[in-house]
Amino acid sequence: MRVGFNNVNKLSNKIHFISSLLFEHGLHVFGVAETWLLPSVPDSFVSIKGFNIFRSDVAGTEAKHGVCLFVRADMTVEYVEVEYPNVVCIKLVKFGIFLWSSIVHPHIAGMRTGS
Repeated sequence: MRVGFNNVNKLSNKIHFISSLLFEHGLHVFGVAETWLLPSVPDSFVSIKGFNIFRSDVAGTEAKHGVCLFVRADMTVEYVEVEYPNVVCIKLVKFGIFLWSSIVHPHIAGMRTGS
C-alpha cells in the first residue's frame, strides 16, 4: 500500500497536481492539509476519478485550514467520527489500520505552543 501527504495551502487550485501525483506514483491514500475548503463547496469541485474523498472543513465563512483524505475507490474503509476540527480519520478494513489527516494551529482557541 502506498500513502502520501502534503500541505497544499489551497486544494482547489492544485487538484490537477494532486491527481497526477496519485496516478503517477500509484498511491492508495493521500492526505492533504490546508485545503481551505468551506462546507458549502461540493466534493465534486475537488473530486479525483477513482478516489473517494473524506473531508473536515473549517467552520465559518473564511476559507482556511481544513484537511482531507483521498482514498482509492476500490479500498474498503470505515469513516471514523472525530470530535475535533481539522481532523479526518478512516479505518482501512483490509489492513486493520487507522489513517488520519490533521492540522493544528497554535492560535486556535484552547491550544498552547508551550512558550
